[in-house]
Amino acid sequence: MATITQFYLEKCRTKLSATISKEASDYQLSKLLDVASSTMTRYTKHDGEADDEVAFRMANYLKIPPMEIIGAINAEKAKSDEVRDFWKKAKNATVAGVATVSLCAGLVQSPTVQASDKSFSMYEQSIHYAKFIFFIR
Repeated sequence: MATITQFYLEKCRTKLSATISKEASDYQLSKLLDVASSTMTRYTKHDGEADDEVAFRMANYLKIPPMEIIGAINAEKAKSDEVRDFWKKAKNATVAGVATVSLCAGLVQSPTVQASDKSFSMYEQSIHYAKFIFFIR
């Protein structure tokens, strides 16, 4: 069974292969992720998991939240169920957090409604802002 590191390395390999129009080698992956060739060999032979720094580089290359990979790797390495659950929740909370930030960014860019009372601030004139404030209170 493939490890989490191998899963994301294959995603990186696929993306890199599409860029260079041929199958990317372990050497090319090691250069991309700034790790030694021997380290890359360890990762591909099931002899180790990527550390947080390498996981961060993979996430940046794949354009996904770094905690998605870091949380998955640490959950896989955890020795107790309690720690495993913590990393799974941390990973899921980060992914949900990115979705929330995206949603809020969309709300900020929503059109505003003209208010008859000029005491409202610019942000309070937005229908979406008012609904958001009501939701979090």
